[in-house]
Amino acid sequence: MPRLIDIITNNLTRRNKAVPEKGVSQTGSETRDAGGGMISRDIDPGPKESPGQIPEPSDRLILLYNDGLAVAESVIAGVVGGADLDGASVTNLAEKVVEEFIRDTCNSLLLCSYYTSKNDYLSSHLVNDVILSVAFGVSLGFGREDISKLAVASFLHDLGMIADSGLRMVRGKLKDKEFSQIKKHPIVSTEIAKKYFNDDICRIVIEVHERVDGKGYPYGKMDRELSPLSVLLSISDVFESLTHPRAFRERFSAYESLKMIISMGGRDFNNALIRDFINFTSVYPIGSLAYLNTGDICMVVARSPENNPMRPMVKIVVNNKRQVVARSTVIDLAKNQLMYLKGPIKKSEEEELVFLVQPRGFPEIFRY
Repeated sequence: MPRLIDIITNNLTRRNKAVPEKGVSQTGSETRDAGGGMISRDIDPGPKESPGQIPEPSDRLILLYNDGLAVAESVIAGVVGGADLDGASVTNLAEKVVEEFIRDTCNSLLLCSYYTSKNDYLSSHLVNDVILSVAFGVSLGFGREDISKLAVASFLHDLGMIADSGLRMVRGKLKDKEFSQIKKHPIVSTEIAKKYFNDDICRIVIEVHERVDGKGYPYGKMDRELSPLSVLLSISDVFESLTHPRAFRERFSAYESLKMIISMGGRDFNNALIRDFINFTSVYPIGSLAYLNTGDICMVVARSPENNPMRPMVKIVVNNKRQVVARSTVIDLAKNQLMYLKGPIKKSEEEELVFLVQPRGFPEIFRY
């Protein structure tokens, strides 16, 4: 069962302009949600949009994301074939992403980072990590030089997994010998990176999977031994991994993933870093579906420009009359004090929403 965020990101990367299916009425019967209420198949068209209302990824941003996927696929193919790393392409992509978030820290490119490449997650994982870590780093006030190093390292850090494609696609728990092999991949990634990039970048690459309690890999380094940029990428990498599927598990929602990261405090990450990450993502990260106090169901589309973790920017997708909203403006909860998030929707409720909107082909619902 696809999630709403899957529908959004797949449509974004394909740049499709879907239309309602022929023969499908704009009004019709109703379906019951998991809470016993009725979600109407009638459509609330919502207010007419005007320029600037919706933080929508422009064609330029969608093209940038697709270009990033192309660079990742090309680099992966090159490494598999024994070619030298195309460092220029990696640097060029990294600098474009850095520029986007320096220009706009709430950049809607973040929404694209929920996309998962079809055949092998690795290419989208590399690009998504660049987006997440750069956005997080900029939000913390790191300088341009450090952010550029972080962006490049984010792309490079899992290239060592290429040789272990069979292991990373295993369905089920790895055997001890297999996991020992996987734990060597930061060393392989660093060997690939150091032919083109400096020691600062290579240090980030090799430290990504270290943890503050010394139980990470490959060297078991502890908190004070780690570069600040390494731990910043580490938490971004974990969040990206949890919110995307792997061969051995389904993905977790953004909200669930953040709760899991909070539980890692003092073990994998220090609590100060986790607090910073919550301020960056908000308590309900981008892509989360939640109830408003008005009874409407909304999707979080951007973090608060004021860094208020409880009051992100949202867009209503189902109103309190249980109607799918075809168009809605973005609501900045930091400015609208009469509205607030009450809690995430249940997985079963999300499946009801997907059932409603996916067959009907309303791209306007998911325009950001």
